[in-house]
Amino acid sequence: CIVFVPMFFLPGVAGFLFVPMALSVVFAMIASFILSRTLVPTMAMYLLKPHVEHGDAHMSGDAQSRNPLVRFQRGFERRFETVRDSYVGLLRGALNARKPFLLGFMAVVILSFGLLPLLGSNFFPAVDSGQIAMHIRVPVGVNEAHDH
Repeated sequence: CIVFVPMFFLPGVAGFLFVPMALSVVFAMIASFILSRTLVPTMAMYLLKPHVEHGDAHMSGDAQSRNPLVRFQRGFERRFETVRDSYVGLLRGALNARKPFLLGFMAVVILSFGLLPLLGSNFFPAVDSGQIAMHIRVPVGVNEAHDH
């Protein structure tokens, strides 16, 4: 909620647009917190079955299931395990080479400050009201009535 406090002091159009949105987000976060501490644990207690230690129930049985959903789930789990194992390898490599990793990370952070001049400074650009040109067609005879 501390992040949203400056949002309430925005002047002009930006404040008019974003204060209601910030209030909505804050109230949604409060409601989510209350539900996550009350309703969700209660429903989980009633709806979830206790964990049974006998291996993966969906992996047991025949090796080649004809059910496409079971085959999809098994394939997903195999690919996920591969991705997770490679990620663990990357983390171990970063922990084993801490100095090069930290130097590289700090170099990326410092180089990213080079993008600072490319960032915009105004949320709403300045508008010159003299830029608006209206082209209209008036009914025939309007000019003649005003000429006299």
